[in-house]
Amino acid sequence: MFLMKISLHNLRSNKTMTLPYLIASSIFTSFLFILLNLYLDTSIRTMHNSSTLKNILMLGVILLTFLAFVFMIYASSYLTKLRAKELSLYSVLGMNKKQISVLLIDEELIFYLLSIFWGLIFGAIFSRFLFLILQRMVGLSEKIKYIFSTPALGITSVVIGAIYLIIIAISVHRVYGLNIKELSQTQKKSENSGKIPWLFGSISFFTLMAGYVIAVITKNPATSVSRFEVASLLVILGIFGTFMTSDIVILNMLKKNSKIYYNSANFFTIATILHRLKRSSVALATICLLCTATLVTVTTLSCFYVGKNSLIQQWFPRQVMVTSNSKNKSSVLAGLKKAAAKDDIKLTNFSSLDMSQSIYGSLKGNFFNIDDSINAHYQMSLVSLNSFEKSEKKKFHLKPKQVLIFIPDQKYKFNSIKIHDRVYSVKKSIQKLEFAPVNDNSIVPNIYIISGNTADEFNMLKMTPVFKNVSGFDLNGSSSQKDRYIKSVESSTPAVKIASQDTMQKVVNSLFGGLLFIGLILSFVFIFITAFTMYYKQISEGFEDKSDFNVLHKLGMNIKEIRKTINKQVIITAFSPLIFAIINQIFAFPIILKILKLLSLTNDRLFIVTGIVTSVAFLIFYTLICLSTTHNYFVLIEGNIDKSLLGEN
Repeated sequence: MFLMKISLHNLRSNKTMTLPYLIASSIFTSFLFILLNLYLDTSIRTMHNSSTLKNILMLGVILLTFLAFVFMIYASSYLTKLRAKELSLYSVLGMNKKQISVLLIDEELIFYLLSIFWGLIFGAIFSRFLFLILQRMVGLSEKIKYIFSTPALGITSVVIGAIYLIIIAISVHRVYGLNIKELSQTQKKSENSGKIPWLFGSISFFTLMAGYVIAVITKNPATSVSRFEVASLLVILGIFGTFMTSDIVILNMLKKNSKIYYNSANFFTIATILHRLKRSSVALATICLLCTATLVTVTTLSCFYVGKNSLIQQWFPRQVMVTSNSKNKSSVLAGLKKAAAKDDIKLTNFSSLDMSQSIYGSLKGNFFNIDDSINAHYQMSLVSLNSFEKSEKKKFHLKPKQVLIFIPDQKYKFNSIKIHDRVYSVKKSIQKLEFAPVNDNSIVPNIYIISGNTADEFNMLKMTPVFKNVSGFDLNGSSSQKDRYIKSVESSTPAVKIASQDTMQKVVNSLFGGLLFIGLILSFVFIFITAFTMYYKQISEGFEDKSDFNVLHKLGMNIKEIRKTINKQVIITAFSPLIFAIINQIFAFPIILKILKLLSLTNDRLFIVTGIVTSVAFLIFYTLICLSTTHNYFVLIEGNIDKSLLGEN
């Protein structure tokens, strides 16, 4: 009981350090409960394609649990480091390691109970609000009502409790593994106080550059995801190494320049920043990666969500798309019209194209290499000139070995195209088609070659000609009539592939809306982890720097000069991670654009505008965080200086 009273007293007296930790734990608890509550909500199961949304929510639960685990252990170790002298004092006063361990266990239990209490209260309050946001994002029916899930309370308590048990085990192990002298000196140890070898710095820099190069030179959308993973890993490793070396190298070079270093305006700034970077390089690299994750996540998912309607229009140039064997197209069309008459619905705006199976290859200049299917950049389809003219309601006169070519969102710049060992004259590069169905596999961009004799072209390619008919039409009727008609033709024509715009709209809303919802929650978590990392970094530096600035004050530096020096430090050290994060995002743009093309999102301008807006908004948030955390640093520094001198100019 006595140790419990000491624990309560410690938490109150150290609220500058313990309160942010409690807030962070409560926020993780709140969001974990909210996601679990949505995942376990039985009403969501009634929506179309509910499995997609539930899988996304479970992914969010897993990622949030991982982030909570990593951050809370990091914050707990930082807290222990800041309180090292206090814990060593208990040992001097007669407490043994077992009693100190019990003291730490009591404190963590108090943290756990308070975070569960406040986290679940705020989670219960905001879960209904976030349910309404999710309902709007994914297009849930208003008939689906919010349900409070009791099991989510228990699961959240168990998961957060497991994290605290691991924290307790680490804290106890740390106490038993250190002697009194080591414990008292823990706070003085820097994160990176050793001498950094040039070799390590060079390797880190080239690793970072390798990640950038991979992101920029990747051309094939089909391989962009795997290369993005490799590039991300290289950038992560390179960022940590670069922050641990490059800034220190640059400052040491400035230090050797007597004209710059011994200038009164730069002397204290360079010396103190160099000291800061040696201590905080890992924290700065972590902040940089968190900023990068936030920018990339919000930009990409916002682009997905904003561009989803244009994506649907690209996939579905008509409300209903029907794919069948070209030989059976007449009977299929007759069956579709018969079903429409039965359901009292009209088929309008009908279009049809006879197309070949996809032929994969790479396009380099005017040469389409079908032997390079492994690194395929495109999928080519031969289109019948007769069906093309009917679809476009235009006449084209093609000579032998003459073709029309259409590449969505691109202009073919050559007068000829070589396929296999035959060269074709390109009569016209078409910029826009009235009816341009996307092939089943939209991962690879399409090339449409319109020819007067497609069967002959297949013989030239030494392939068996396999043709399909892709038809599209709109429906004129009520929503219930349209739904009934789609279900009717799907069940009556199993050999025919039928897809509707409305059905795909629901799927895309569920997928992209769910991803954006989880992305926004994770981005908020990234932002507040960034804020708390910066806060603890500033607090720890404040405790370590206050004696140094007190000495400088006694040597004649007034409060105004101290503030000026600190402001320079903050601008350089706090904003360097953000600058690197924006650079990371810029280099990530090309490869992310390729990934977007996997889903037929080809609007580069939308992605760039979204990225700029996200960066500006994040810059504002980041600046506010810096101002807030720097204020606490000022309080610690000035609190150690003679109060009678704080009014100096």
